[in-house]
Amino acid sequence: SNDPTALTNVLNMLSANDTATIKEGERLLKPFLKNPPCIASLINQLTTVVDISVRHHAALLLKKKIGIFFPKFGSNDQANLKSEILQIMIREPIKSVAVAIAGAVAVLTKTIFAKNGQWPEIFTILMQLSHDPNENMR
Repeated sequence: SNDPTALTNVLNMLSANDTATIKEGERLLKPFLKNPPCIASLINQLTTVVDISVRHHAALLLKKKIGIFFPKFGSNDQANLKSEILQIMIREPIKSVAVAIAGAVAVLTKTIFAKNGQWPEIFTILMQLSHDPNENMR
């Protein structure tokens, strides 16, 4: 479903202390992750949810799916996604989540360049981050 709260609850299940709950969470996610709209929903989780583990799981799932679905999007959606994911990566305060988002950015970069696409901003951002005095950003 497109209900953000329902998705948050399911992502929460992935951090449970019992295998049965985790398995149930994975089962519920399967059909959701089969369609391109899951990308926007996962990004929404990254920008709106306070819970760190939920954001972390959303980022890991985004990394898994972004390379598959990105080529299916129209050029406007592709452009929006590229700028949005960079902003999210830069703004993420928790290092483990930022690293997971960076993983999704890496997959996206590979996908774009494999199709001879352009993403000049990625180099600008990487240069900025490599010189950032805030060590978390590096």
